[in-house]
Amino acid sequence: MSDTMKVIIYINLILLGILLFLLVFLIVQKVITNKRTERVEQIKDYLRPDLFAYLLGTEEEIHNRWLNNDPLSIQALEELLEEAASILKGEMVGETITLLAEEWLKEEYHRRLAKGRWSTRMNVLYRIENFYMSSFSHHLWLALAENALRTEAERTEAIRVLASLQSNALARDLISLDPPLSKAVYKDVLRRFNDTYDAGFIQNYEKLNNVFKQAIIEWVAETQEYSYLPFVVEQLKQPHLELRIAALKVLYLFGYTADSADVYPFSYSQHWQERMMFAKLAGAAKKDGFLPQLTKLIADENWFVRNAAGEALQQYANGTLILQHIIETHHDRYAKDMAAQWLESEGVRIG
Repeated sequence: MSDTMKVIIYINLILLGILLFLLVFLIVQKVITNKRTERVEQIKDYLRPDLFAYLLGTEEEIHNRWLNNDPLSIQALEELLEEAASILKGEMVGETITLLAEEWLKEEYHRRLAKGRWSTRMNVLYRIENFYMSSFSHHLWLALAENALRTEAERTEAIRVLASLQSNALARDLISLDPPLSKAVYKDVLRRFNDTYDAGFIQNYEKLNNVFKQAIIEWVAETQEYSYLPFVVEQLKQPHLELRIAALKVLYLFGYTADSADVYPFSYSQHWQERMMFAKLAGAAKKDGFLPQLTKLIADENWFVRNAAGEALQQYANGTLILQHIIETHHDRYAKDMAAQWLESEGVRIG
């Protein structure tokens, strides 16, 4: 047997040994994991009746020997509290879950937040929010303010948690965070804060960056609170295009028809997006005063504007007659084509 062949055999034997070691290691890990899972489930089965009775107020105390600081008991408790939070409703139940989490899980969660595994830290943040553990507000705010959070995902989640916990520090200094947040995160914060904080952001609107301003306008659309309409109308005067467009979209979603003077100037805007939004609003309002501009916009250079104008005209009570008149008399072939398309969409035969 040649030396080369011997080397190849030795290498193959070493590789086979490594693979066998890995296989044994994985099997042992699987066995350990399964036993741990079985043990946690066993503890949960023992703990569940006492815990749920306590949460529902039928027991004054939890008389259960499985409730202790053992790691498996801690895991069983947090899984049961998550289960309870998803099943049981009511303010008193929520407060009791929070008290139990603060008493039994607080120390463990501080330890996990200091761990190196990203998934461990993120899971703790989710649970702090789910259990409404307000004792973490100061800790998370300091980590956020001092840029001590290790990843952008953790920074974003910490902000969401602080908003859910109604952090006064976050509400006070949100606009000074560096770097600024994305529009999606700002909107998420607004959804989580209560009405008092949200009203404060609106009162200090002009101090906010444009991304935050746009987030507020779009969030107003989600609230469906018509009391915000005067605020939205005021944003039509904003010098920034994206804010005006956002405000127009909100007015359209709200079916705003109060004052034609607020939206009429957008019918001849230099920006096609504003002309399009005017057409949509005019279709919703169905006011005769908008008809002259709509018959102009159906010949607009931009297809989206023409399409919105055609749709708006079609929504008028005499829309079919108006569109037929455009086909017969309008000098612009694009206007004729658009009018024909909208008539055909309604099943009206042309010609």
